[in-house]
Amino acid sequence: IDMEETSALMQNKQMDRLWSPSGPGVRVHMYYSNSDHGEQTLWFSSRKVSAEEICIAAAIKCGILPVYHNLFSLASEDFTFWFHPNYIFNTEETEDLLVHYRVRFFFQNWYGKDNRRSHRYSLSKSRLGAVLDCNVINYLFAQSRSDFIHGHPEVCPSLKMHDECLGMAILDMLRIAKESKQNLQDVCREISYKSCLPESHRHEIQKQHALARYRIRKTLKRYLRQLSNCQADELSLKLKYLLDLETVTPSFGTEQFQLIQVSGESGIQYRSTDASEWQTFCDFQEIIDISIKQAGRDRLTLESRVVTVTRQDSRFLEAEFQTLKEALSFVSLIDGYFRLIMDSLHYFCEEVAPPTILEDLENCCHGPITSEFAINKLKRAGAKAGMFLIRRSPKEFNDYFITICVKTPHGIEYKDCLLRKDCSFHLFGVTRNFNNLKELILYYQNNGLTIAGLPVDLKTWCSPQPKELTNLIVVRSNCSLEAPASPSLPCRQPINVQFQMVKKEDLRWGENLGQGSFTKIFQGCKMDNRDGEVHETEVLLKVLDTPHKSCWESFFEAASVMSQLSHKHLILVYGICIHGSENVMVQEYVKYGALDLFLKRNRSTVQVRWKLDVARQLACALNYLVRATCPKMAVGEFQQVSFPLPKGNLAKAHCLMVGMEYLQTMRYVHRDLAARNVLVASDTLVKIADFGLTKVLPIDKDYYRVQHPGESPIFWYSPESIAECRFSPKSDVWSFGIVLHELFSFCERRRSPKQLYLQQIGSDRVGFIISVHLLQLFESNWRLPAPSLHLPEVCIFFLVQ
Repeated sequence: IDMEETSALMQNKQMDRLWSPSGPGVRVHMYYSNSDHGEQTLWFSSRKVSAEEICIAAAIKCGILPVYHNLFSLASEDFTFWFHPNYIFNTEETEDLLVHYRVRFFFQNWYGKDNRRSHRYSLSKSRLGAVLDCNVINYLFAQSRSDFIHGHPEVCPSLKMHDECLGMAILDMLRIAKESKQNLQDVCREISYKSCLPESHRHEIQKQHALARYRIRKTLKRYLRQLSNCQADELSLKLKYLLDLETVTPSFGTEQFQLIQVSGESGIQYRSTDASEWQTFCDFQEIIDISIKQAGRDRLTLESRVVTVTRQDSRFLEAEFQTLKEALSFVSLIDGYFRLIMDSLHYFCEEVAPPTILEDLENCCHGPITSEFAINKLKRAGAKAGMFLIRRSPKEFNDYFITICVKTPHGIEYKDCLLRKDCSFHLFGVTRNFNNLKELILYYQNNGLTIAGLPVDLKTWCSPQPKELTNLIVVRSNCSLEAPASPSLPCRQPINVQFQMVKKEDLRWGENLGQGSFTKIFQGCKMDNRDGEVHETEVLLKVLDTPHKSCWESFFEAASVMSQLSHKHLILVYGICIHGSENVMVQEYVKYGALDLFLKRNRSTVQVRWKLDVARQLACALNYLVRATCPKMAVGEFQQVSFPLPKGNLAKAHCLMVGMEYLQTMRYVHRDLAARNVLVASDTLVKIADFGLTKVLPIDKDYYRVQHPGESPIFWYSPESIAECRFSPKSDVWSFGIVLHELFSFCERRRSPKQLYLQQIGSDRVGFIISVHLLQLFESNWRLPAPSLHLPEVCIFFLVQ
């Protein structure tokens, strides 16, 4: 007994060898590698390297596939913060910096055989994809075991869990025996069971009487003898260990930041300083914006930062961090979970955006999706000969595939063409090199390509779309996802719409606010039951008017479009309520109403700078429509809009640009941008509304041609929209310019676009003849006169544009 008591606990002597210094640089601690199944280190020196590059190198060393790469990140030596993916380590200046390559993103209920577990999205409900593969499980086990034994803050079971921890120690020793192919009794002689327990539990055992310690050892030996014939393999024992660890440490997989905690299942939670219960602020899919700003000057340190997380209903959570590193650590966590759950190519803040994501967006390249999802996307886009997409390989970090629709005598077939990235890009087996993927594609579009002996023309490029459901998306145990209809497919007969249904009993009707073009508008309230409490939200209720009942398809389509868009400068639609013959759109209530009425009411107090910020907000939201998804528009039209912006109260112009930028990235053309369709939410925030005329750009075109224009706001339309019924982001830019004119003329009736146009062509013009005269007016180079302004540089802007 004395020998066993005094024997040293198992120490990780390999660590000393791993951390032996060899000059300035970054040492990367890996908990597990495929080569020797133990801890290893990587060394980076003599160059600048991003955190993501280090993670990729570590992933290759550990056998982590690209599909699972986004579960990992780099932690600081003391585990106090995480390095965001585009953090740059200057290894020439860094003195022996140690970082840990770790699994950061975790989902509970990830293991099991039924559809209630978390899983990767699959095209077949009977064949769900696993969140983790065997190599990730091996790594997670090694990391979790290290945390468990060495007392990592997030894995620190209480002493009340003493028996459960002893059970995990037995599992661990059995696993060691299996892996080393040793007899269990031999392992027990070589290793003390206490070496498999947390340090706090070891100390607690040491405090106990010798007889009590003897009883513990005797009990453990009895259990080990019973388990000596256990047939479970090493992987099964690791899985059992991880599941037990979740039981003994309820906070497993959760990160805490003072009064905020974040987890894959519960989203963002918070509590006050004097409260013990956590309250849910939002889930990840509810987030529409994250911003970082420097804390006020009265703070103790200039390093401190305030992070603001905004929900779809415009409510926000502010968190202050003492350093920029801590703030970016928090933002990168939210960003990473959003990519795993909602959109694999999304980022909220460019400061923390992974370089590969920015590269893929620039090159219109999909992430490491499987061939199955690539083919499915091409089929949904029409599967025409020459249609293709680019995707990263799901198995090799430096490989890409062009998946192409090829016409054969037997019909359309799908072929994969391998691309490889060394210092440059090239087709596998071909010596011609290219600087980037776009350059490579352009070359083979012009010169043709041969695959398996078949000549292929690269024609229609299928770019990634926002919120696409692929094998990169994790469906959590408490959620379900359905694939949306392709925007390139016809949306008639039957129309394909998706939105939330709101129950009539959950609505309370209030004041009648007036009449819209096709709807009656009421103020109201929506009741929601959250965590057993009833929450009330002010809403706007738009009831489809009786004379326009035949427009129900367009009404539902508008609700569907708005339900799928999530941006702080776009009005939020909660859903549709159908009761009897009534169709009601339930949308966000905006305090100050339409922009045109707001300007008329507040003419004496509204400043020029305020208007410029309005324009910026709308343009940025519209630009999001095309920027990330159209290969011909890597830079959105609204990113090219610039203003002379003195600092000050410029909130509203900025809102316009932000809103329009977002719509562009989503490939939507608004078609009805006017001051009457912009709502003022606060002194610094406006939102784009009324998506009744909005259209989605086809995948193979950068414009949309309307077949039946109907009633159109022609005085806000561009020349090509009037002449050819052709709408694109550029036509939205034209409408945006008209809105600027409205802004700076305070929406006065006598200076409205309609009145100014009619003064030129004649106020007696009606019907189609107006279009003819407007086109003649444009051909003569006549434009709306610049409004009376106080800033000369803004006048110059209007004249130049």
